[in-house]
Amino acid sequence: MNDKAQIHTLEGLFAATLMVLTVMLITRSSLIITPQSELSMDVQLKQTAEDALAILDMAPGTALQFNLTELVAGGNMTEATPQDNSLKPLDTEIDTQLNDIMYNVDLAYVENDTLTVKHAIIHGAPVENSVVATRPVTLYNSTVTQAGGAWNVSSNDVKVVEVRLIAWRV
Repeated sequence: MNDKAQIHTLEGLFAATLMVLTVMLITRSSLIITPQSELSMDVQLKQTAEDALAILDMAPGTALQFNLTELVAGGNMTEATPQDNSLKPLDTEIDTQLNDIMYNVDLAYVENDTLTVKHAIIHGAPVENSVVATRPVTLYNSTVTQAGGAWNVSSNDVKVVEVRLIAWRV
């Protein structure tokens, strides 16, 4: 009898088993959830929020009824509550842009050499993975007067307001 043929058969069987076990080990260990997937969702959320503010800021007069500057200029400058916000037209426009994304809007500006941050729109408490998109808006006395807002801007002065859109997914 030829004993070498049986050894070669056992050798081949052992090698095949070793290769199958190696492939199984590699495929099972590669199913690790990486933090990059959460990071990419945050980047997409931030881009969506920034796009919403950009669309409102740069929209031509025929696309939307008001642009971001006119919407902010028309605010009555009272602090918002979860039940009532001070910028209903802005809330409506942002809600249209963001669909199923939760958000709040804060307005930051300098008044009497101090930074003032007012909550203009509140739709809940932001969660841990919320993102913030900002857009500066320049208010003139004529813009505030035309919009019927309550900003204190003198006739030869300007006020720069930072619109902060805090967005998160539930």
